[in-house]
Amino acid sequence: MNADFEVPSRFCLAALLLLGLASCGGGGSGSATPSPVPTVAPTPTPHPLPLASACFNPVLFQAGSHWELNYEERDATGKLVGSPPENETVSVGNLDGKPALVMTSRSGIETDSRYFALRDGNVIETLADEIFIFGPIPLGSHATYTPAKLDRRWTLASGQADSFGYTAATVSDVAGSPGEPTSLAVSGVISYLGEEKITVPAGTFNTCKFQTITASTTVTEWFTTAGIVAKTTTVDASGTLQRNLVFGAVNGIAIQ
Repeated sequence: MNADFEVPSRFCLAALLLLGLASCGGGGSGSATPSPVPTVAPTPTPHPLPLASACFNPVLFQAGSHWELNYEERDATGKLVGSPPENETVSVGNLDGKPALVMTSRSGIETDSRYFALRDGNVIETLADEIFIFGPIPLGSHATYTPAKLDRRWTLASGQADSFGYTAATVSDVAGSPGEPTSLAVSGVISYLGEEKITVPAGTFNTCKFQTITASTTVTEWFTTAGIVAKTTTVDASGTLQRNLVFGAVNGIAIQ
C-alpha cells in the first residue's frame, strides 16, 4: 500500500481506540499507556545520476597502450556475417609538423589511424583520420575536421545528450594517386542512456549505454568499465548490423 495513504489510516485507528476507551471508562489511571503514533519516514535523498565517466578508461589514451579485440558480426536475422579481430595501439605521432597521439587499429587488410588529443581529462578531440586498405589496388583516405571533432560523451550524466557538428574534408587516394578533395557536413546528437548489464560471448558486463543519431545512421554502443565496446548496433539504409565482443584484452590483461 502507498505510504501516503497508510500513515493517515493509522492516525484514524489510534483516535478510534482512544474514544472507545473513554466511553467505557477505561481512560483512568489504571489504563495502559497508548502506543506512540507512528511518524512519517523522511523522503530519502535521491542518489546522483550515474555518470558516463564510470566507463572512461584513461589507460586507453596513453602512449604505449595496446589491446586485442575479437567481435562477431550479425545481421538483423542473427546470421553470422563476420568475425573481425582488431589490434589497437596508441603511440606519439606527427600531424602537420605538430606532435599528436595516434590510435592505430588493424583488422584484416585495413589499417585505421586516428590522430587525437585529450581535452579537460576526458574530452576526445579528433584531429584527423586516415584509412589504408591493402590489396592489388591500394586505397586510402585522409580526413580533417572543421571545427574540431569533439567527443564529449564521457562528461554526460544519465539522460543527458550532447549535440555535435563539423565539416569533414577528405582526400582519397587510389594506388598512390590522390583524388579531388570532398567536403561533407556532419551533425547529430549523442545521448547517454544510463547503465545496463548485458551478456555477450565474452561474458556479462556492467556497461554505459550510448546512442548516436545522425541524419542517416543510428548507432547504439555499450561500453564496459574497462572502456571497451562490448556491443554495437548500427541501423542505416543498408539494414541492421550487430557486433558482439567475443574476446578482449588491454595491455595483456583479459577483460572480465
